[in-house]
Amino acid sequence: MSVDGAISDALCNCVVGALVDLQLREASTDCDEDIPIDITKVELSDSTHHIVLADFPVSSTFIVYEAPDETVKILCDPAPELFEIIPNTVVIVVGNNSRIHRISQSGVAGDEAVMRKMVELAVGRQKLIADSLIRAKEAYLAKE
Repeated sequence: MSVDGAISDALCNCVVGALVDLQLREASTDCDEDIPIDITKVELSDSTHHIVLADFPVSSTFIVYEAPDETVKILCDPAPELFEIIPNTVVIVVGNNSRIHRISQSGVAGDEAVMRKMVELAVGRQKLIADSLIRAKEAYLAKE
């Protein structure tokens, strides 16, 4: 994996990408649901199937920089070295349908308009990455 930006964003995307591609066997047992399962009595199917993800969470990291002329700059997917220089960091995790799972802020991150812009950027990034993962999976399945 080659990363020149925020490693946490890349790791989140790798995990989601792996889950999109994950295939599992179906497990079944004749045991009563109220008693502990005897693992030796679990039967696994020979065929596998892709799991269906309910959501595609995508992490987006931003650094907020206030320039000497007091204009605010939003740096998306910043290089790791910038975290040491500029302490104002925001991480936004967005899922399907623009659902915000988490916003983590360290330092001063501008005003409400700046935060809205970062959320807008994170939502756009989530849609792009989720669509790319779905298209890649569909292309792979079409080859099978």
